[in-house]
Amino acid sequence: KRRIMRPILIFTGLFALALFSGCKASKQPRAQLKHPGQLIFNGYVTAKADCFGCHGANGRGATWGPSLAKTPRFTDKALVRIIDEGPGPMGAYKNVLTAEQKKEVINWLRESFGAFKKK
Repeated sequence: KRRIMRPILIFTGLFALALFSGCKASKQPRAQLKHPGQLIFNGYVTAKADCFGCHGANGRGATWGPSLAKTPRFTDKALVRIIDEGPGPMGAYKNVLTAEQKKEVINWLRESFGAFKKK
């Protein structure tokens, strides 16, 4: 029983820590950013859009958030749903970003990683 419970308790503790402590990655300096989607992603357009905090300033992952370069190939519609609903411990951004801002972030991700479907 102990061998089974210990990993479960450790995982639960780490998950709770991530959930309640928030993500702490740093954003890139504004002068280094050229794409409007990257400005949004790094919280320069609206402070509530703090994608960089978990996914890293360049989207390649940070302490708690996964790298978006390894994200499976989603459609635009699926990516908007992910941004809107925030799966798992990710926050929901439906009422934080406009449709145009979501489109800019998705365009930046496509240009940066090229691993996304367009439709």
